[in-house]
Order: sequence, then structure tokens, then C-alpha cells
Amino acid sequence: MSTKGIAGTWGPESGAPQRIECLQETVRRLVAQRQALRELRAGRKQLESNRLEIGRRNRQLSEALIDHHRGLVNQ
Repeated sequence: MSTKGIAGTWGPESGAPQRIECLQETVRRLVAQRQALRELRAGRKQLESNRLEIGRRNRQLSEALIDHHRGLVNQ
């Protein structure tokens, strides 16, 4: 059974674990970028932009995990 997430229709049978891994890596990269920005004493706009992107990607990751779990339960 497929479910609809932010990025489109997918479920456990269509690569959801790969999408989850990709989102996890994206969040890790954004967090590392944020740490680097802080070390470089970046401006508020750069930090805020990074913070918002981390939030968006975390939301996508949460939805992907929920959708994947629902797909596994409904099999």
C-alpha cells in the first residue's frame, strides 16, 4: 500500500528506506553546515535560512518515517 508524502506517492515497496536515509543524510549535512556557520560567526539571515531548512527537512523525515511505518503495518 502506498501513501502520499510531501515528495509524492511512495511506500515501503517503492524505495521509502532509501528516501529516509537520504533525508537523514541531508539533515546531518545541514546540522554540520550550521555548526560551521556558527564557528564563522555568520549573520542572522544565513543562520535563520539554515534553521528553516533544517526544520523543513526534519518535517519531511518525520512524515517519511510515519508513512513508511504505516505502510509496514498495513501490509
